[in-house]
Amino acid sequence: MTFGRPQVRQVTVFQAGVVGATLGAGILMAFVAMLIGPTDAAELPGLTTEVQVVAFADRIGVAPGIVVGRMQHLELIAPNRWTNLIVRYRFADD
Repeated sequence: MTFGRPQVRQVTVFQAGVVGATLGAGILMAFVAMLIGPTDAAELPGLTTEVQVVAFADRIGVAPGIVVGRMQHLELIAPNRWTNLIVRYRFADD
């Protein structure tokens, strides 16, 4: 299995009467915590390879980048580790 550079996807956001809102890091991590429940999160320290991360993400139904971000946030891995599994989105207003 090979992994390339992080993908960047451009997304157009339509703000129907909304001035604009941003999610703080705390809210974002609370959302991610809902995606990876406590039982599954207990397995995170045992993930030691990209292949294991991808298989784990597939098993629980989330993107591998979500798993990597959670592991980085919990300081289980370095911030620069497995970043190729993260899909980055760039929001553009039209």
